[in-house]
Amino acid sequence: MQSGDAKRAHGRRTWLALIAPAAIAAILLLPAGASANTTTCSDPVGTVRECVMTVGPVGVDGFEAVQAQTFAPHPTIPGPAGSTEYVTHMSADLVDNNGDPVPISRMMLHHLVFANLGKPDYTCHDQGFTDFAESPSVFSGNNFQRFYAAGEEHGQMYMPDGYGYPLKDNDNWGVLYMVMNHKSVEDEAYIRYRVTLDSDQTTQPVKPYWLDVRDCRADPVYTTKGDGGPDSSDVQTADYTFPQSGRIVSGGGHTHGGARELDLTKPNCQGNDQLATSVPTWGLPDHPYYTVRPILHEPGPASMSEFTTEQGIPVNAGETLRLSSIYDNSQVHHRVMGISIVYFAPDSGVTANCEGLPTDTVHLNSDDSVAGANGRAGPIVPYKIPLYKRVGDEAVKVKHPPGDPVKVKSGKTITANHESFSLHNIVLKKGGTLNWDFQDIQLHNITVVSGPDGFASPNLDPVESPFTTYSHKFKKPGTYNLFCALHPVAMNEQIKIKR
Repeated sequence: MQSGDAKRAHGRRTWLALIAPAAIAAILLLPAGASANTTTCSDPVGTVRECVMTVGPVGVDGFEAVQAQTFAPHPTIPGPAGSTEYVTHMSADLVDNNGDPVPISRMMLHHLVFANLGKPDYTCHDQGFTDFAESPSVFSGNNFQRFYAAGEEHGQMYMPDGYGYPLKDNDNWGVLYMVMNHKSVEDEAYIRYRVTLDSDQTTQPVKPYWLDVRDCRADPVYTTKGDGGPDSSDVQTADYTFPQSGRIVSGGGHTHGGARELDLTKPNCQGNDQLATSVPTWGLPDHPYYTVRPILHEPGPASMSEFTTEQGIPVNAGETLRLSSIYDNSQVHHRVMGISIVYFAPDSGVTANCEGLPTDTVHLNSDDSVAGANGRAGPIVPYKIPLYKRVGDEAVKVKHPPGDPVKVKSGKTITANHESFSLHNIVLKKGGTLNWDFQDIQLHNITVVSGPDGFASPNLDPVESPFTTYSHKFKKPGTYNLFCALHPVAMNEQIKIKR
């Protein structure tokens, strides 16, 4: 069992104060359990070698999710002092203490982000990040460079020949993650990542540009309204102006359940505006994402398309790129993301806007095992997320949480404390407002999983959040099922809005 301090770390931020790199290199912050930090590197073949790193364990309570971060001290990849190598490929997964992959029926890696500590981020460089509790992080855009991410789609970093992400021998890496536990008891796993390195000094360095429709947040989520017809779309966009000329040589995307695609365009270039598209592929009905129980979230893509191009997509200094995150809008899709990370090689030879696109683009799948006949195209809708209650070691589906419906007046406050809501079944008149007061030391949130309208609160707690209450006015009648996305079995509600 976890200690009290370790248990309180679950579902809440554990940001490390910004300290000297030498001190970071001596620390590995973990939410629970003993630490492990191992590195194994192959002998070089020419200028290329592969390193495998394992950090952890990551501990998660039963039927819960944990959002946290660990700092993998560098040199996790040993090299000669003062050396620079170039990352040309990277992947990550969850393993047990024997190094075997952890099955999804046990634990799931929902997403993770790698950052180079002490390096500037290229899209949030002029502002700070917020942490999991939506309060200012100790990290700013000048010391937290996001360079790789993966999730349920098994996203990988691919570089075309001749390009790579520079890694110096004194760099420090941090890992931000969300992991779900589908079993009833506390479990743990390790994050394993594989890195291919090239020491060829003629390699052209790339800059990672993190494009996100909810950028500069540790938890960049939003919830679709779900109020359109069968073919309707929810479209969220973000624009980025590139400060220097160059070429995008690689990229991919991360989405959640209900996604249609991610589009990267130049909105000011008519007839030549579509640069790249990242499209999800969904598992077949027997894929573990659709058979695992309990259902703690809407299943995400099993694969996302990625691309590489040696010629590169030209971007002139001052040109604007637009990321569009496109989701189905026929039902609520909760706490979704729209993220694309692209790798940009500076090139002063690009001097004009709206230049032609490359002819050598190669399209890849982040997970080939679900490509073609082994996968499904288009979002899987409708998709129903049930409510559960815990009965011993089982999570049992219910039509509504235990207890009788309680009629309340507008302005009623519900408390969230000790992994429970003070009211579970609520009846309220249309136009009424409900308030939630978060009193627990753990992070919690309010998330609509089904209903006539979608909404979700930020993660909140009374210790570290800038605010501890959340309010919502119900304008549409109907039945709303809600849960805390970090404690979905223990914390759920049903709210019926009457005309």
